[in-house]
Amino acid sequence: MKPMFILEMANNHMGDVSHGLNIIREFHKVVKEFPFKFAFKLQYRQLDTFIHPLYRDRQDIKYVKRFSETRLSEEDFKKLLAEMQSWGLFPSAPV
Repeated sequence: MKPMFILEMANNHMGDVSHGLNIIREFHKVVKEFPFKFAFKLQYRQLDTFIHPLYRDRQDIKYVKRFSETRLSEEDFKKLLAEMQSWGLFPSAPV
């Protein structure tokens, strides 16, 4: 069995699916020569339930601002997953 290395995606896509796709492609270029499995650690949050309703519009709170600004639609999230899988990379979050 091949060891698996976990790559971090988190919110590095900056809320831009094109940027996220580029990150995946660039990581693939780096890891494709290694005889291991590679997975991306994703952080998928249902922001409508993750952030308390009283705080959703609070841009003065660092994490609320960051999560709101980097939010992806479910469709965009699925595009990232499909891109990973097309390169033989694995998501390490429930799909």
